[in-house]
Amino acid sequence: LMPELWRRVANFLSPSEILIFKKTSRLGQQVTVDLLSGKIVVAAGRKAFIFDTETNKLLHTLEGHTDDINCCKFSKDGRRVVTASSDNTAKIWDTLTGRLLLTLSGHTDWVIACAFSPD
Repeated sequence: LMPELWRRVANFLSPSEILIFKKTSRLGQQVTVDLLSGKIVVAAGRKAFIFDTETNKLLHTLEGHTDDINCCKFSKDGRRVVTASSDNTAKIWDTLTGRLLLTLSGHTDWVIACAFSPD
């Protein structure tokens, strides 16, 4: 990740989360990021973090996956985030509250990519 982004993220992580973030980055596993209209979502390990890009404030920590998150994306309108995980699920989150809205289970293997339909 870019040094500026790393500084923003590191300010909001605990020491153990920083170690997970660094370990994940160093091993070449996907540390995934998406940016939309003043917010950034960063996922590393089993958590995703939504930050306000203007204030650098941590808005929400998205917790609920039982294995590493492989991908995270905002919906087109920015009201939702989807995360895809090696726990064989995808989860949809509300970006205003950080609340888990839906778990998409039933996958027989890791979910390695995610996206919202443009419509």
